[in-house]
Amino acid sequence: MNKITLAINYYDSPEMLRHQLLYWREYPKEVADKVCIIIVDDAAKYPASLVLANSDLPDVEIKLYRVKEDIGLNDIGARNLALTEAADGWVFMTEIDHVVPAESMKNLLAAELNPNYYYSPIRYRMINFKEHEDMGFHRDSFILTRELFWKIGGYDEDLQGYYYRGPATHFRRALTRIATRVQLTSVWHLFFGLEIIPDAQVVTEEMKKRFEGPMKRNYKPKNHLRFDWERVI
Repeated sequence: MNKITLAINYYDSPEMLRHQLLYWREYPKEVADKVCIIIVDDAAKYPASLVLANSDLPDVEIKLYRVKEDIGLNDIGARNLALTEAADGWVFMTEIDHVVPAESMKNLLAAELNPNYYYSPIRYRMINFKEHEDMGFHRDSFILTRELFWKIGGYDEDLQGYYYRGPATHFRRALTRIATRVQLTSVWHLFFGLEIIPDAQVVTEEMKKRFEGPMKRNYKPKNHLRFDWERVI
């Protein structure tokens, strides 16, 4: 593939973002030149811009967007924003606590992918900062084209306000109706749990209470980006 967008959301995870930067700085030039990283700051109290301003940035294109108001549990809206701003072509959509190492990204760029399929990378759970173990694939990490994402309609922001994995179920079901999932054994990402990086995830009791959201028979998302946002970098 010519180029790929890596899209992640950010909310009050400065240490995890710094750790992402460590890995991105290891991307060799031939990889970095073909990667664009889109970070969407979902109105975090500790802005992602502050992390980037005080870090040694990698030699890879980074675009940072920020939602202006913390409307609460807006992961799906933030993903819609990332895919609105992504270039046409392939997107690796994952979460802040999942890191894509240089060798894995190199393999992905060399892979021959079918735009009518969507792909799942292998996932490993980090036991510490050096060792890892096998882990099941992440249901909400996708390698797919921007065009396929919008053919589905993106995420349904009618479900904003519910814990992410509930609304995301609707998107996954719609995706599997029109495309086949393929496991990519040559591409992997690394999951960092809270026991290693304490701010890798920001999950509150309120999020857990608002989990599933209403079930919707017809998945036809509309009226995207129901919030003010700006490009920071």
